[in-house]
Amino acid sequence: MAATRVFFQFVVHPSLPILLSSMVPFSMRLLHAQLPVLTGNHQLSLDRLCQLQHTCHQVLSEVRRGYLPFVTEPLTPEDQQVAETLWMERLTRVKFCLANTLVAMQDYLLAVEVYEGLLEELPGLRSQLLSVMGRLHLTLGDLPSAQTLFSLAEDRDEKEEGEEERMVRTHINQGLVNVFLCHWQLAKDSFESALQLEPTNTTLKNNIAVCTFYQGYLKECIRELEGVVRWSPPSSLQPALLTNLTATYDLESSSAHSKKLSFLPLLGQHVGEGFPLSSLGLR
Repeated sequence: MAATRVFFQFVVHPSLPILLSSMVPFSMRLLHAQLPVLTGNHQLSLDRLCQLQHTCHQVLSEVRRGYLPFVTEPLTPEDQQVAETLWMERLTRVKFCLANTLVAMQDYLLAVEVYEGLLEELPGLRSQLLSVMGRLHLTLGDLPSAQTLFSLAEDRDEKEEGEEERMVRTHINQGLVNVFLCHWQLAKDSFESALQLEPTNTTLKNNIAVCTFYQGYLKECIRELEGVVRWSPPSSLQPALLTNLTATYDLESSSAHSKKLSFLPLLGQHVGEGFPLSSLGLR
């Protein structure tokens, strides 16, 4: 029998608001740069994002001299401050998109470098960024570095975030370390502790079900995944969840095909045309 893989999930990036002011809105330029990822053309997306990053650096350089590109009159101190804040926010957003694209390309080391640069620019997101970097090191198989980063993530300014948010992230980090060590029950306990604080988090429910699978409880895993997928469409209809569920159907019985087909009406009702039907594992 061919090996079947099921996958854990974790969120890779925090998001920031972006201020817009252009004949061609900056958000449209950013969308234009990110769209190729959805068609599998990661390199084109990376090229466009790098060009946007270069543009942001150029404009910032001019703004810090007291001018805007194509404007002859110098900026007032107030306008200069507003412009610098605006373009720094745009540059930060581009860097997050760059990191996401690098993760999609599985270039985790370069993604970590991007996040390291963001640490200096966004001290208010230090704990979140350190956790993300730690999770990427886990993906690379570097447990000592991951544990070091997770520890640094706990050494934080009390004003940075709420206690509940910190505890959720701590439990998730502990759970992922235990997954790495194949300590499935300990990992499951950590994810369940986080779920008590965020009961609507579908990623945590997925991870708990996957721990159940690796403990050898196939039917219980299927029940948990089915409950998540049908729980609150469309937010719970995620490709990773369906991939895990249909993979367990293949292991359970020969009637897997009909069970997979039963999700088509649900997808037709709640998701758009861009949803990857390949996650159903239909042949």
